[in-house]
Amino acid sequence: MHPNLSSCRIVEIINPFEQWRDPLVRELFEKTTTLKFEGYGRKYPAGVIPTDAVSWFCDHLLVCREQEGELQPILGFQRATMERYRRHYRPFSPLAMCESVGDPRHITAMRKLAAQFDSRPHLLSYTGCFAVAPELRTDRTLTEELVRLMVILHYFFHKEAGEGHEIVTGPTIRFRLDTLLLNYGFFPLVESEGEHDKAALPVSSFDGEEVRMVRCREFNRNLVQLAEPYTSMWADRLVLRSRTDASGTPGESLVRAHG
Repeated sequence: MHPNLSSCRIVEIINPFEQWRDPLVRELFEKTTTLKFEGYGRKYPAGVIPTDAVSWFCDHLLVCREQEGELQPILGFQRATMERYRRHYRPFSPLAMCESVGDPRHITAMRKLAAQFDSRPHLLSYTGCFAVAPELRTDRTLTEELVRLMVILHYFFHKEAGEGHEIVTGPTIRFRLDTLLLNYGFFPLVESEGEHDKAALPVSSFDGEEVRMVRCREFNRNLVQLAEPYTSMWADRLVLRSRTDASGTPGESLVRAHG
């Protein structure tokens, strides 16, 4: 583990919309949004906005520097199940992306995947908005470890989500995130049909940036081994969640707990 990670802590914010009264949630949400603005701002044209309404009800998985009681996110991404999208009356992001582009292969494949989880929407997750603090990119070793840690965090929440859980995401081809994920158990939503077919999906809100939609049912042994040194870090994570009643209505009090 990189020495700079020794002072870091994993933080998981469960649906910030439901616990907006918590000042720590508001503070971390603002810092996470700033992290995304700064990270994406160096890679995309002016005008690209890396957050939307979905960010308010997603779970945010963060790696934070912890100094004198302050938490500063240096890595983050968001995740929400199809059930969460339904709760907040929003279309499931990966399906909406495929339909907005109008690519028949992606629409058919994504509709088929979503249909498989129609009666168990809590077992299909979508992740996105991956960001690393841009000031850390001068340390290539640290940056590479943070990117691997991002994949490892997928493994940890996948493991806890229960049997039958699946992840779908759309990593950027330009940054080779798709290649990284394919090394650890992800596989393409749509297979290429020839040497010159990237099976890519251009995202209009990101200036036509091409992503490759990939999914994962089970991580391979290589990723499981990479995750082992971070097991205690995950177990000691700070989880910010609201108490809810049986109907899913947010409660008044908030729970701050270790994982």
